[in-house]
Amino acid sequence: MDLLQPAERHRRIAHLQAKLFQAAAEGAVRVKRRKGQRRGEDFTLMQALIKADFLLMFFSLVLASGSGLTVIDNLGQICQSLGYTDTSIFVSMISIWNFLGRVGGGYFSEAIIRKYAYPRPVAMAVVQVVMAFALFYYAMGWPGEIYVLSIFIGLGYGAHWAIVPASASELFRLKELDCTV
Repeated sequence: MDLLQPAERHRRIAHLQAKLFQAAAEGAVRVKRRKGQRRGEDFTLMQALIKADFLLMFFSLVLASGSGLTVIDNLGQICQSLGYTDTSIFVSMISIWNFLGRVGGGYFSEAIIRKYAYPRPVAMAVVQVVMAFALFYYAMGWPGEIYVLSIFIGLGYGAHWAIVPASASELFRLKELDCTV
């Protein structure tokens, strides 16, 4: 078939595929199919709860949102412990970057899918690495740590909440999305 012209090759391949589908429909050829739902098909909540994909996504959501919320809740105390008297600047910074993360996170996940054909959970992992970098930078006590912490935690936390619902929709479809997110 490699010696055929491209148009003729595509026509013959399509013809062979049609014959295979027809034979499968008539029962002449067995098509192996796994039991249960596959990734990307409609899931009910109970079906999703027993999947490793769901549990992994749930635990990554809990851990990332927990670390982000801890920083956001204690940002005033963190600033005071570092010697800053006006903490409202950093609270405003984290809020602004949170907003930009929510807007940019959706764009970022779409760009990863369309340009590189990676699944959306890869975008979740990238955002979590950004948040981990910010926490590591803060833990090391390097100069400007509160600025780096405010920017990257705000950006990562916002992007995380933009990507998670889309990831759940991609993995488990929209049948019962309101229950899974």
